[in-house]
Amino acid sequence: MLLNEKTRIAFAEVVLEEAEREGKRLSALERSKARSALMNAGVLDGAEPVPGVSRDYLQRFLRRPGHTADGAGLERFLRKDGRIDRYPANQEQRRLLLLWIAKQVLAPGEVLDERTFNARLVQYSDDHVMLRRYLVDAGLVERTPEGSAYFLPGSGTPA
Repeated sequence: MLLNEKTRIAFAEVVLEEAEREGKRLSALERSKARSALMNAGVLDGAEPVPGVSRDYLQRFLRRPGHTADGAGLERFLRKDGRIDRYPANQEQRRLLLLWIAKQVLAPGEVLDERTFNARLVQYSDDHVMLRRYLVDAGLVERTPEGSAYFLPGSGTPA
């Protein structure tokens, strides 16, 4: 049930008492449908979470390492050593996985030469060339026109 973004947002609104989660808002109709689904699933009892679903548990779940800010777990695509086991077929999940990797290998404002960037990518994939291509094609990592340096978008093109 919590894999669905709208029900997850509605659940977070109730349990965390937040009207907005990561800038995502639900319309009144979306909220009503999501809360009905949560009640039918036995997760909500009216306007309250069922006993045993605590605010602290949900906050830890939503902010666990390897999870995105909205709670969609990435660990199912990673091996125990943190390397990519498989790429998600779902494009949104694939983008989230790639975004997580981009943030692991590059700091904001950091510019890496190709050799250093490749060395960091090897920590996450046996095929670092394909991973590099995915990151660049998704617009999550930028490179200089000659391909000699890599950086996060918004950092500006290095001199």
